[in-house]
Amino acid sequence: MLKKLFLFYVIIFSSFLIFSQSSVNSQLLTAAKNDNDKKVYELLRKNADPNCKTIDEVTPLMYAAE
Repeated sequence: MLKKLFLFYVIIFSSFLIFSQSSVNSQLLTAAKNDNDKKVYELLRKNADPNCKTIDEVTPLMYAAE
């Protein structure tokens, strides 16, 4: 029973981390697209993935280079 409870908490915690990470990454893409340097820096410090991509395979660096 304890093992099942532990696995349940691991799954819930992992889902939360994945959801929050994707939220930070989408914020990073938006900030890079809007040329918001301060927000990009803040999100990178929060471990946003600088290699994340949109559905169209666009990265934050591609937005920054436009």
